[in-house]
Amino acid sequence: MEQVEVGVILTTEQKRDAIHVAIYPAVAAYFLYPGSHVGFVEEGNTTLVGFSSSNRHFGVVDPFLPMGSVVSPGQKVWVFVYPKTVVQLRHDWNFSGEDRLESSKEIQSNPVAKLLADKTKELQEMYDKINSYDEELKELLKFKRASEEEDEDYEGCRGC
Repeated sequence: MEQVEVGVILTTEQKRDAIHVAIYPAVAAYFLYPGSHVGFVEEGNTTLVGFSSSNRHFGVVDPFLPMGSVVSPGQKVWVFVYPKTVVQLRHDWNFSGEDRLESSKEIQSNPVAKLLADKTKELQEMYDKINSYDEELKELLKFKRASEEEDEDYEGCRGC
């Protein structure tokens, strides 16, 4: 029986088959989309995933989420681990995180992956900026309310 190899373009005739896919529960650090390539975003944190600044990706966000889905920061999601990275499998598995992760060179050489990574980073920066403006606006509203309460307490000048 010929071994099924995923993650490559098929160059020969193939028949239907079934495979095991390792999945990893993770928490989104940024807005993510089905099929987004992700890695760990903080050294030593093996839960938080997103576009890895070191470009060391190990899998993709659940590609079977409904079309148009967006995973928000903080939401939990399955990451489908890249083929040939699992080093032990018994439905309780380990993968060679440091040895087999995708390198930044591979991302840079793939124009579609690079564009997606760049756009994801841009979206995250926009989200962070909007969040910052939102916090500033909340502070201004608190100040305005406090100021209005002070105005209500002021009785004005009598006899002016």
